[in-house]
Amino acid sequence: MKKIACLMFFIVIIFVLMNRKEDFSQSEFDNVFSNLQKEWSNIFPDNNRNSGGVQFFEYIYNKIKPSKKEFDMYNKLYCGVSGSVIYPQTILGESGVFKKSNNANNFVRVKHIDGSYRCGFYYRCCWPCCCDIMNENVVDVVVEDINLKLKDGTFKYSVLTIPDPCSKSRVIKGKEVLVDPDNSKEPWGSVSAFDCRNKITRNSVKTPSGRIIFAVLFNSEKCTLEKYKNHKFYDEELAEKCNKRNNSQDDFQKWGMGDIFVNLARK
Repeated sequence: MKKIACLMFFIVIIFVLMNRKEDFSQSEFDNVFSNLQKEWSNIFPDNNRNSGGVQFFEYIYNKIKPSKKEFDMYNKLYCGVSGSVIYPQTILGESGVFKKSNNANNFVRVKHIDGSYRCGFYYRCCWPCCCDIMNENVVDVVVEDINLKLKDGTFKYSVLTIPDPCSKSRVIKGKEVLVDPDNSKEPWGSVSAFDCRNKITRNSVKTPSGRIIFAVLFNSEKCTLEKYKNHKFYDEELAEKCNKRNNSQDDFQKWGMGDIFVNLARK
């Protein structure tokens, strides 16, 4: 009986830990956001943050070296596709209370590197960024599950990755740079945050696959298309807009980052 009681106790503890709610206060978010703003010039020396999710993630992980709670907050405060910051007020809303589904994220479905799919919350500046990461016919974005060593332990995360753009870099005017998609003889002025050295992005975090991380997919779960569409957080309006954007209808392809991220991660 004692063994059964002990087993039941541990099962309850595990259940509680797995289902506990994230608790982030307004002041905690404000402090983390303030620090991120202070580090802006270190993350983006030329002040160009276009498609800067890679640089945000790398700086947070390798330079700030936060605890898990801090890490989770930092990675909700930028859009990995655009590099735009996301304000704490957008996440917490008027109530100042954190909710898993909020005005700063969307519930998306993205292909996993193993061929299956993951659903989860992607933090974005605007809805077109969600469409871009789900546009699997054109854009090479996949989810990978990795262990990250943080200040207070090692934790498993689902991260969004792309191939290293610097693998296609060239030396132009004495500097190794990404090439303008429309003019192979010129540096890509729209995307200049990638520190290319010997065809590798130095200011990035690579996964074991060799791809680079540009964002975190929060509350990730394995899901089929049917499960995604039947999920309580599924957004039919977003799906319709993404279909129009991906099929160049209603000029939706010009919204958000336009084709900048699409060109960066194009298959």
